[in-house]
Parts: sequence; structure tokens; C-alpha cells
Amino acid sequence: MTILTKEEVKEVIEVEGATESQITGDLLKSFAKSIKKQPIRYRAFGAYWWLIKRQLIEIDLALDEVIDLQTYKSLSYGEPVLDITAAWIYYTQQLDLHGLMLSNEHQPLNESNLGAFVQDEEMEKLIA
Repeated sequence: MTILTKEEVKEVIEVEGATESQITGDLLKSFAKSIKKQPIRYRAFGAYWWLIKRQLIEIDLALDEVIDLQTYKSLSYGEPVLDITAAWIYYTQQLDLHGLMLSNEHQPLNESNLGAFVQDEEMEKLIA
């Protein structure tokens, strides 16, 4: 997994022509709706799930308030709009590369991925 720089994430926002309110509002809410309908989809965010979950906590759409703080801190760009965009980039890359294969066996793993395998106990309870 390649970690994008802050400038690269900002460039994606610019190219997509999205506003901050579209990303922190509409896009985040669409993630919440999709995850609520199919909780297993949270896995497609890999370690970026913690950035999304943190934002869902902020708008009272998360099931609980437990996050992997170490991973969150290592990936966060310090701005919700950038965090959500980075998570969206990773999510779409995973769908492009792997389709919607979200079982534990399909999580892409290697030494440099900063925990692309993610396990949120509360989300896993919804899946089981």
C-alpha cells in the first residue's frame, strides 16, 4: 500500500472537483449507508477504516467509539476532508484491484501496508 502525500490527496480532490462539504457530508454519509447495509464493506477500507470510523464518530453514525489510535495517527492527514478522501482512494483502488472480495482471506497483506488487514470487533459482530 502506498501512502499518498497530503499534496497528492489534495490533487485528487481538485481533479475530482469535489467540495469539502461534499466529501465530509455526502461522501461520508454514503459510506455510512453502505456499511450499515453491508457491514462487511468496512474491510475494503483496510487500515483507512479507522480514519472513516473516526469521522463517523464525530457525526454520531458509528456503532461505538473504539478505534486503533496508533494506526489512525500514522495515517491521518490532520484534516477530515483529506482523511476521508485518502480512505476513498484506497477503497476504490481495492475494488479496482480485487473486486468486492472482502473475506479475511482476501485482505491484501505485506510488510509495508501499515495494517491493511483491519479487524473492528464491533463490525465483525454485525457480519457474523
